[in-house]
Amino acid sequence: MDLDQVLLIEQERLKRAIVRVLERAPNRSHLKKTLVRSICQELSISHLRGTRRDRFQKMVNRAVGDLKRTKPPRIKEYKATNVRLKLLD
Repeated sequence: MDLDQVLLIEQERLKRAIVRVLERAPNRSHLKKTLVRSICQELSISHLRGTRRDRFQKMVNRAVGDLKRTKPPRIKEYKATNVRLKLLD
């Protein structure tokens, strides 16, 4: 995927990518701080650094917030050793 196209991804596609990453993770749980890296791998994005990565991180955080606020919530955030995200059934 082209780096300019990364910032034009619609929120629904980003939400689906987050759910797919969490479905593949052990115990359907993932570290919040490494979620961007896993989503980049899922969407075949390489070389995402600097301000583009920061902007993409904001988009991911917004999508995570939307998934937490849906009724019923799709994911929950909890603290183990680190902050983690867990996919709910």
